[in-house]
This record gives sequence, structure tokens and C-alpha cells, in this order.
Amino acid sequence: MTLSDVARRVGVAPSTVSYILRRVEPHFSRYAKDTIARVQQVAAEIGYAPSLLATSLRRRQVPFFGVFFEFVRRGDAAPDGGQSIMMWQVCEGIANAARQDHRYPVVLTSPNPASGLPASAHELDLIVRSGLSGVIAAVHPETWVNHVARWEEAGVPCISLFDAGSQDRPRWYVDLDNCAVGRSAWEYLYRHGHRRAICLHQSESSQAISDRMVAFSQAAGSACEQTRVEELILTPEQVRQADAGQFQSCRLLIDALERGGATAIFAADGGASLIAYQVLNAHGRRVPGECSIIGIDLPLWCSASGFVTQVTCSGTLIGQAAAKLLVERVNGESGEPRHTLVPPVLLERSSVGSV
Repeated sequence: MTLSDVARRVGVAPSTVSYILRRVEPHFSRYAKDTIARVQQVAAEIGYAPSLLATSLRRRQVPFFGVFFEFVRRGDAAPDGGQSIMMWQVCEGIANAARQDHRYPVVLTSPNPASGLPASAHELDLIVRSGLSGVIAAVHPETWVNHVARWEEAGVPCISLFDAGSQDRPRWYVDLDNCAVGRSAWEYLYRHGHRRAICLHQSESSQAISDRMVAFSQAAGSACEQTRVEELILTPEQVRQADAGQFQSCRLLIDALERGGATAIFAADGGASLIAYQVLNAHGRRVPGECSIIGIDLPLWCSASGFVTQVTCSGTLIGQAAAKLLVERVNGESGEPRHTLVPPVLLERSSVGSV
């Protein structure tokens, strides 16, 4: 079945069928809704779909781009501390947004010999430089330098997730607005009457976590003179003890609550969110009756994820923003490297009570 077959059955010009099925603007928006519905219905009935190769020839652009995610394959934590399950949401957001522009992702493998995947840069270069219009990458810094940076230099547009690069070599980059995370967490607690809070995080913190904490403290400082925020850092040993279920040994959080009179905890990373919830329960502190918790990025599988209020990252929105930025670059609509920060999402559960 061809495009002309659809046009003949509907009673319209072949160009009309082409514009409608490919959603080409401004033509698509000018057609009547019943014309659009009829073309789509007939195309589905006879099994016709536009040729991707024909479309790419007209646009002089390859319709396929690469998705290069180490954190999905290896199960690693992403650079911002999030879990790899979020990266699948990122993939979904990328695919859905790109499809609107008739572009389709191709999953690339990581250059890790231990896993039996392509071990040489040449193999990946052959794939990327011979048939992809661009790449969206969430990889470790060394992988970017050794692989992705060369594709960018060769003229393949690349979008970075979670890593902005260096000041002298900035990247086109998409990330969660971590400052907005901190501000939103404080504002939510403040609306519930909390004026004193503990900002909890692990000692091995990233720039993202630092941005969340600074924004949280600044928002508290500008609220009123009676507010107070105390920073509390979990050492690697304390984290290991918590992972082993030895929550009684993590008394530093309980001591800090008793010493400073804080009524709430802002856990600035997923690990701290889980530990705060477990330690309070282990010491018999009622949540939110005696202490409220607001956190970020709790693993979906843990018991606290359905209970703790979170200011969290939407992987779907990250993916959509990355796909849109890539399309802009492929179409030549962006010049200097540009950052896109995605606002956080508030997941309101039952761990924050009013004071």
C-alpha cells in the first residue's frame, strides 16, 4: 500500500496525506479534524506508514539518534545520586518527545570489555558517525572524554545529562533544578509551621546535593528571624552501619533533634532520606507526630517510598527536555552551549505534619 492508495480512498491529494501523517506544520494545523481523523483511520486500516528513509532524504537528516546511558546497563547510581530506575523514565521521556519530531532513539552500548560489549572506540565511532544525527549521553566523565567528546568534535551534536562539563569546555546539558529542590522543600515545611530543621546528607556529596542544601538554608534564612537550619553529615561508617541495619548506632540524628529542637528533617539525597526514616523508627520517634521528614529520590522498592514526602526529579521531564534540546541542535537552532534545568516534582505523602 502506498501514500496514493490512502489519498484515493479518502478523496484528498497525496500531499494532504503526507502532511497529516507526518504532522508537518503549518499544514497539519490547517486541516479539519474530520479530515485528519479519516486519513489516519484509512492509513491504519490498510497498513500504510510513511517511510522513515524517504522522510530523512527530504529533510537531509538521519531520523535516528543515539542514547548512551551507562547507568541503565550497569545499575550504577547516576552522577546526581539517583537510581538507575529513573534512567528508564528518562528513556521513555526521550522517546515520546522525539517521536513528535519523527526521530527515534537507538540504544548504544557502553565501552566496557568486561561485559562483552564493544571494547574499542573505533566500533562505537563506526556506529555513531556513520548513521546517527546526534547523541544523548548520561555517562561517567572519563567515558565522555574518551568517546562522546570525539563525536561532538566530529560534528555529531551531543546532549549531556546531569554533567555540565567544565568551565572551559561547557556542554549542552539537561539537569534537575537542584536549587529549586532546596527552596521547595523549605517552603513546604514552612507552610506546615516548621521553623527549625536539620539538613541531612551523606559525606560523599555531589554539587547537586550541595546546591540543594545551600538553597534550603538560604530560603530558611530569608523567611524570618526565628528560623534555624542545622547541617548534619553522615560519615561513610554511619552509612555502612545503617545499610547493615544497625540504626541504634546512628544516634547523632536523635541527639541533634533533642539538642536543637528541630521539628523536621530535610534529607538532601536518597540515601539520607531512607536512613532518616529508618533511624527515627528504630528510636521510637513517631513520624510525623514527633518529627517530619521531607526527602528526595527514595528507591521505589523501599518501604519508605510510599510514606515520605519528596521533592524529586521527574525522569520523564528530563528526557523530554533532552530530546527537545537535541532536536534544536540538529535543526541548527542553537548556538553556544546551553543549560536546561527541569523543575522538581512534589510527591506529597504523609511524613510531614503541621506544627
